Amino acid sequence: MLKTLILDDWCLHADLSAVIHFIQHSPNLEKVTLRFIEEFDSSMVTEGDNNLLEGTFSSDHLKMVEIKSLKVDGRINKILKILSACGISLEKINIRQANTSS
Repeated sequence: MLKTLILDDWCLHADLSAVIHFIQHSPNLEKVTLRFIEEFDSSMVTEGDNNLLEGTFSSDHLKMVEIKSLKVDGRINKILKILSACGISLEKINIRQANTSS
């Protein structure tokens, strides 16, 4: 059972499909950490594929989503919208400014 998940820039594409996939297919997930460490090209933010959010899934066990980023940018805004659409309350989300060495 996957309970803790850490994803870095290399698998966090502009559409954030990896995050959605893991949340949808890991019903026992308790903690997710997303590390956006590299500089971000805002032109890569897309509206995404609404089909990614289709289907039912449960995030009942999810206690915390930690987002580490150099700054709040388009990716952070988009992931907040996606997590909210997945039924994850903002109270479970912690955003921290990361430094380049973490």
